[in-house]
Amino acid sequence: MSTQTALSLSQSKGATSLPLIEQTIGAFFDGVVARHPGREALVSVHQKRRYTYQQLQTESRRLASALLGLGLKPGDRIGIWSHNNAEWVLMQ
Repeated sequence: MSTQTALSLSQSKGATSLPLIEQTIGAFFDGVVARHPGREALVSVHQKRRYTYQQLQTESRRLASALLGLGLKPGDRIGIWSHNNAEWVLMQ
């Protein structure tokens, strides 16, 4: 493989006995939500908060909409500083 080709690849696969998902995280998560909307997805004991998959999806979309409303565009990058909490998962 030439250096030019190696630098242009966005994904690399090594040997694995388990098949890769071959989906984006968002598409995979949407599928989980469709199959298990009422199951618990996130529990933050110290915050006393629980989210089902459907609630987690709704809140993450609400957050994404708010960020777009602030002027961020798809492809923009932001930095976050967060402790171990539900908001960290929502930002993912």
